[in-house]
Amino acid sequence: QAAEQGHAHGMNMAGRCLANGWGTPVDLVAAVHWYRLAAHKDLDLGMYNYANQLASGKGVPQDHKAALGWYRLAADMGHAKSMTKMGRYYEDGLVVKRDMDAAFLCYQDGAQGGDFRGQFNLAGMLAAQGNMTEALEWLRKVPLTATPGFKAEAGRTLLESPYPEFRRIGQQMLNAVTAAG
Repeated sequence: QAAEQGHAHGMNMAGRCLANGWGTPVDLVAAVHWYRLAAHKDLDLGMYNYANQLASGKGVPQDHKAALGWYRLAADMGHAKSMTKMGRYYEDGLVVKRDMDAAFLCYQDGAQGGDFRGQFNLAGMLAAQGNMTEALEWLRKVPLTATPGFKAEAGRTLLESPYPEFRRIGQQMLNAVTAAG
């Protein structure tokens, strides 16, 4: 009802419900519709969710250039997850020239904004630069807010790390996911 009355947060949440099947069958096309409306109402979460759909091509044709544009708008509003997503575009050189300095800054902004993916990516870049002390500070923050799925994925990745402390933290993440059942 809030979405139909033009409330941006209601539009975004209608999209989330439709995308995840919360109380309704999954309908990605309808989810994209609501995310797009929320994004056009200048809601950073709506911009982020709409960009995610554009990036994945779920419910809408894949369009990385448009996705990056929406991530950029949300990041400019202070949305930490969007900052991290921008970092991935720069790190991978996807629709922009590969720029590791820009990726680092995006990950740093995302990490400082509290995004666990930004913290994880920043830790990896810091370790690669030889700054293990700061890398470990960021990596230890990841499990505090990460989803169980991300902890499992990150834990498996960290077990392959050349850094013993990274492997230890990875094992702790996996153990926590297993214990939570």
